[in-house]
Amino acid sequence: MQLRFILPVFILCCPLFILGQDYSEITIDYGNNSYELIIQVVNRESNTSIDDVSLYLYEMPENTLVATEYTIDGYASFFIDPKKEYKVETCKRLHINGGINVFNCFKDGKIFCLNGATEFNYTAGGGANKPSALLHAKIAIDSVAVGKTFKLDNVYYDTGKWSLRKSSKNELNRLIKILNQFPSMVVELSSHTDSRGSDEYNLDLSTKRAQSCSDYLLSKGITADRVVPKGYGETRLTNNCSNGVPCSNAKHQPNRRTEFTILSFEGVECK
Repeated sequence: MQLRFILPVFILCCPLFILGQDYSEITIDYGNNSYELIIQVVNRESNTSIDDVSLYLYEMPENTLVATEYTIDGYASFFIDPKKEYKVETCKRLHINGGINVFNCFKDGKIFCLNGATEFNYTAGGGANKPSALLHAKIAIDSVAVGKTFKLDNVYYDTGKWSLRKSSKNELNRLIKILNQFPSMVVELSSHTDSRGSDEYNLDLSTKRAQSCSDYLLSKGITADRVVPKGYGETRLTNNCSNGVPCSNAKHQPNRRTEFTILSFEGVECK
């Protein structure tokens, strides 16, 4: 006999343990097809709410725009069908675009997933026959300004090498999206090392690594006049792990980084 479970679908990455039951035998009753997705947009640095952010709701995978809302006191909401997949994108002048993906992922013990949010929770209700839910998601976005520096995470190289690893290109693709969002933006793309090795060696290595990053951007259509590669070697350490100071590898790691600094740009209005 097939068992039927009445479940709110908005359980985020929670293990589902059902003794003797295979996932293929479980039926989900979605009940009411209209669920409310409440979104708060905040500044990543201050964690304060941002007003007048344009929020665009797309139905996936067709990428069809189905609704547009604007934040008031930092909040906006949409009504969504829990059986469909969605993407929400943000837009505000002088801010880097952000977004989340909302989708079912009934596998590995997960029923519903949401990617890209800094916080996510839900409140289920509506009774056994018509489960409903309020989803609350927080999206953090970055403001942009001339002179502001952003770290590019996960841009790695083999020891003593400057060729990019394949995994590093995913993070550089994020910078490409930002440059495409702001067509007038010019950035300094910098590479930094820790203090191990000679000053001269580290300066040369970081210069080659910065150039490798720049070359990748150029290969993806970014023009050379918008990227200034610069190697700083060990001249801009983030801690006290300088020459002669004993430090663990974990303490040296923050100094081995790739960053971009905005040299100039003009804001772009949202469509």
